[in-house]
Amino acid sequence: EKDTYNLILIYDAETLEFTGEYYDLGTEYLDDGIPYCAVDGENGYLYCSPFQDVERILAFDLETMEFSHFIELSKKITRIQGGEVYDGVLYLSNDAKTGDDKILTVDISTGEVNTLCKRSLPSLAGNEAEGVTVFPMEDGGLIHVLDYDKTVGVYLRH
Repeated sequence: EKDTYNLILIYDAETLEFTGEYYDLGTEYLDDGIPYCAVDGENGYLYCSPFQDVERILAFDLETMEFSHFIELSKKITRIQGGEVYDGVLYLSNDAKTGDDKILTVDISTGEVNTLCKRSLPSLAGNEAEGVTVFPMEDGGLIHVLDYDKTVGVYLRH
C-alpha cells in the first residue's frame, strides 16, 4: 500500500529554512501527490490538481489552506507538471509523453482551457516537460519552462 502525504511546508524566503509550519491538503482529491502548486495572491487561492486525467482544478484558501472550491475545466487535461498564475490566467506545463508537450492556459473565472504553445525537445531517451513560471523580462520573454532531456541535461527556455 502506498502512503501519500500532501503537505505544503512553509520556508523562510530569506534563509530558506523550514519554519515548522505546514498544511496537510489531504488525499480526498489528491490521491497521488501534488504535481504543482500555483499561488493566486490577488484572489487569495492556491491552485493544484492531480497529475493525470484532470477535469477540475482545486482551489484552497491561502489564509486557512482549507479547500474552497473547484474550477471545472472546459476539457479534460492530463500529465500536468507545473503551474503559475499571472494576470487572471493559470498557466500549466503539460508533459504529453509523446513529444507534443504544451503550455496550457486556464481562465480561472470560467475554466476555459486553451493551448498557448507547443514545446518539445527531441532526444534519444525522451524529454520530460517540467515546471513553468511567468515573469516579464526586458527582452519580452514572459513564459519560462524547464525541460529535462534524459540523455543530456536540463534546459531552461523562455
